[in-house]
Amino acid sequence: MDFLRTTALPLWERSEEAWELMRILQPIEEDKFNLTSRDLDILQALLEHRFLTLNQIVRIHFRSKSGYYTCSRRMRKLFQIGLVLRYRPMVMKNEGSAPYIFSISQLGYEVISKTRFLEQDISSLYYREDGNIIELSRIIHELELNDFCLDFFEEAIAKKLRFEWTPTRLTRQSFSVTGGKTFTVEPDAVFHIYTQKGERVLHIEYERSADRRRFRQKIERWKAYRKQQAWREKYGAEPFILVVGHERSVETNGRKRRVFNSILPLQSIAEFRQFENIAFLTLDERQKGGWNCLPMKNITKTIWDYVVG
Repeated sequence: MDFLRTTALPLWERSEEAWELMRILQPIEEDKFNLTSRDLDILQALLEHRFLTLNQIVRIHFRSKSGYYTCSRRMRKLFQIGLVLRYRPMVMKNEGSAPYIFSISQLGYEVISKTRFLEQDISSLYYREDGNIIELSRIIHELELNDFCLDFFEEAIAKKLRFEWTPTRLTRQSFSVTGGKTFTVEPDAVFHIYTQKGERVLHIEYERSADRRRFRQKIERWKAYRKQQAWREKYGAEPFILVVGHERSVETNGRKRRVFNSILPLQSIAEFRQFENIAFLTLDERQKGGWNCLPMKNITKTIWDYVVG
């Protein structure tokens, strides 16, 4: 593995003796920390995907039998030197410990921006919230979305497909319609799949709330997007849309309860408006290990049948 020597990240050593103030302020002359190319890969993944659990980082970067323990030790080190932030959600009594959630720190952002040439403007990727306040539902949305995308990622690998996974912040596309009105399309994730038949583009919409009014608005934007063929500015093929969500409405436990609505009404809206090149996949189906989409016009297919053919 390639190593990057850095003078910006000293190794702080533990001491049994109390430290004097001048010892703490004294600069460390010798750099003792090696930042590896995999460390940079992890920082870039956190930059692009906002929040990742320890298990998700293992699935992406530590795909071996001892991967979990190796990853855990490395993430602890990256946290100790300030490259990443980590959080541990509270859980109900007798439910064990929740896994750590990681995000990139300001120092991590500065390191990745100075050590890697990235084609896109990475300043638009860095996740900031005023006053360091982050809405919990947004974190949960990102983590659940990433879990689904990792399922898709691993299935694509198993099928020996060549593909690219584009995170949310890099999917936004604005376009104008007749009359000067501007629309913005921003899928939750995009997969480019390259087959012998050519490029396939999959837009993923992860619907936790399954708000019908907002979904009708999305349908209208998607229709305009296709009519204007605005997708040609970004993709080599017209995107196919996959909506992912609950088959039945689910109410959460805990003090702050929330209902996650079924995506079945959203499917009815798409069918009523005769919107094509769209499929609906339930989380129930994924938990059973399958990829069968909800029937559309009495046809049942897996998402791989729709996208790969």
